[in-house]
Amino acid sequence: MDTSIYSTYTWTSIPAPGTSPANAQLLKAAKSLLQGIYGYTAGSPDYLPGSYTLPANPNTDYWIHAKEDTHVLWPAVNGQQVIWRSVPGTSPQYWSGTVQEARVADRGANTNTVADCHTDCSGFITSLFTYVNSQGITTAFSDWQAGQDNSIPEAGCFDPPDTGDGLCQSPNAKNYFTCFTRGLNGFQPVTLAEIQPGDLLAFANTKNQSDSGHVMLVVAVSQDPSDKSGNTQFVVVADETMDAHDDDSRGTTQHGVGLGIAKLVQTSVGLEFYWKGSSVAAQQCAPALGRAVVNQLL
Repeated sequence: MDTSIYSTYTWTSIPAPGTSPANAQLLKAAKSLLQGIYGYTAGSPDYLPGSYTLPANPNTDYWIHAKEDTHVLWPAVNGQQVIWRSVPGTSPQYWSGTVQEARVADRGANTNTVADCHTDCSGFITSLFTYVNSQGITTAFSDWQAGQDNSIPEAGCFDPPDTGDGLCQSPNAKNYFTCFTRGLNGFQPVTLAEIQPGDLLAFANTKNQSDSGHVMLVVAVSQDPSDKSGNTQFVVVADETMDAHDDDSRGTTQHGVGLGIAKLVQTSVGLEFYWKGSSVAAQQCAPALGRAVVNQLL
C-alpha cells in the first residue's frame, strides 16, 4: 500500500471532457510501457508512482538519442508490438536524432509481455506518439517521424523569449519549448489553470549549456491543499531521466523511464517548475505546458 503523503491528495488523472483525444492516448501509451517494465498490481492507482515496483534489472536506462541508437518497445499484444527506434542525426551533430522506425510490427508467436525503453527525455516523448498513432489518433506531430534529421526535437533551448532572440535555434529550432509557447507543429500552449492529464511539460535550461532542458508527460494533477489560490499544483510526471523526482518509481539510484512527483507554481512574474514536490527552490528554467492537437480520427 502506498503510504506517501501524496497518496492522500486528491488527484485528477483523467482528462476532462473536451480535452484533445491525444491526451488520453498519450497516458495509455506511458502506462502500458510502465506496466510492461515495472511490477504493477492490477487495480492500483496507475497514476501514482507508489503503484509500481522497479525490478532488480529493469529493461530501461537513460541513453542519449543524439549520441546513441535508442529504442522503445511496448509489450507484444496478439502477436503485434509497437516499436520505435532512432539513430543520431547529422545536423546539428550531437544535438539531433532521427527516427528510424516507428510502427506496429508483426511479432508472430512472440507474445512477450516485457517492454523495453532505452532513450532520453525527448526520445521517450517522441516515441509515445508512435503508440498514439497505433490507436487511430493522428496529430500534426506524427509527421515528424519520417526519418528526417531533427525528427526528435530537443526539450528546450538556451534563448527563451525575453532572454535572447527567442527563436530557440540553438541547438535545435524544432524543440518542445518553442512548440508549446508558440503553438507550433501540432501543439497548443496551455496555462497552469488549464492543465490536464496528458498535457506535456517542457522547460528550457537558463542556467547553463550542459543540456537544452527537459520534457515530461503530465500523468495526474493535484492542487496544493495549503494554497487556496490554486496557483500551486503538484504533478505526477512520466519521463526518462537520471534524476529522481519525489516518490519516484525509479527510487534514488535507477535511471530510465518512470513516474515521479514535481510541482508547478504560477507567480506574478511567470510559471515556476520544481523538480520535486518538496523542493523549496524552483529550477532555473523557463517552463511551458503544451497539448497535442488532433488532426483527425482515422
